[in-house]
Amino acid sequence: MAEVTKRLTKGSGELRPCEVTPQNLLTMVVQSLNWDYSACITRILNDQWSRVDAESYDGSFSTSIDCDQVEDGVAATWKAFADHQASTTHPAADG
Repeated sequence: MAEVTKRLTKGSGELRPCEVTPQNLLTMVVQSLNWDYSACITRILNDQWSRVDAESYDGSFSTSIDCDQVEDGVAATWKAFADHQASTTHPAADG
């Protein structure tokens, strides 16, 4: 979660840099998913464990993150979308 907080604090093309705290992490993730990745959290499930599902608006990318703490699942969801976009925008060179 620390990596996600650090990356979100820097802002993005759509969101200004700002302090990210435990109190506003969910808001920052939801805003960034919407504005930066055209995506949203579609479902949060809970039984013995939790799961956070998310999907891009066009359906081209989706995640299902199993987690003990919903906060960790939300952070992992954002990281998956950010890393996915980075890998499709700047693919690694074949070595």
